[in-house]
Amino acid sequence: VEMVVYDVVSVGDTVSASGGGTFSGGVSFVGDISSSTLGTSNFRAGINAGNSIVSGGNFNVTVGDEAGTALTTGDGSVLIGYAAGDSLTTSNSNTVVGFEALSTATAFGENTAIGYRALKTSGDGYSNTAVGHETMLALTTGNSNVAVGHDAGTAMTSGIQSTIVGSFAGDALTEGNDNIALGHDALSGDTKGSRSVAIGSNALKTQNFTSATNANNTAVGNFAGELVTTGTGNTFIGLSAGDACTDSVNNVAIGINALGADAVGENVAIGNSALAVCTASNNVAIGSNSGKAVTSGSQSVYIGNNAGDAVIGGAN
Repeated sequence: VEMVVYDVVSVGDTVSASGGGTFSGGVSFVGDISSSTLGTSNFRAGINAGNSIVSGGNFNVTVGDEAGTALTTGDGSVLIGYAAGDSLTTSNSNTVVGFEALSTATAFGENTAIGYRALKTSGDGYSNTAVGHETMLALTTGNSNVAVGHDAGTAMTSGIQSTIVGSFAGDALTEGNDNIALGHDALSGDTKGSRSVAIGSNALKTQNFTSATNANNTAVGNFAGELVTTGTGNTFIGLSAGDACTDSVNNVAIGINALGADAVGENVAIGNSALAVCTASNNVAIGSNSGKAVTSGSQSVYIGNNAGDAVIGGAN
């Protein structure tokens, strides 16, 4: 009689290196887990993940079917998710997490893409950071941009050095540069405007330049400059400050509801509701409710709380 005794880990529990196999239960590892590539210290897990890495491609992590499948000599990238970074070849230092995130970039590196299709079409872009669902989805050659939030900067193609934070913030921008948008729907209508600052929900929401233009608008506060379309050189600070101005230029409004009508331009309104209904130009009102009732008057100066609050029109 021949008796064969197996311990818990037996020959029957091994898997052929060439043929593979299937585990029906859980698997525990006591030692290290590694995967082989021609490069140094790479880890691969998933069908075709990192399967093109050659000598010179080092310190990469590719997890997920097709993740980093074209990577050859790139170094130091982390690619996690189906088809994450699947077109990268010699690119270095990328961090990619999400379905098809950074999936068309090839050689340029130092990008961070986290989220479903974040930076999906980035080709020659570099040093970009995209976090959120389809953030900077269309970016191709832009660089040094930051977008955080659902669909933030999703239409951007070649814009550079912009910071966009908030769901749908800057989501129509294509070629705009040096913009800052922070807040839900902030700067969400502009396509090619540059050098705007929109901080607050719906700040500069409808601004839109269809050709490359330095807008030089600053709006800080929820709904600040909300209806600006093609106006330039404006500064609006405070809840709903300058919220009805459209194509007016070179206004300064600081305070809640300051300069709250569609003014022509060159006005200075400092104080809550200062020049609240003014539609004219070249007025100065400093103080809470100063010039509050002025509509068509121009070239007037009101200083002090409630100064000229009953004046409607006229020029001085």
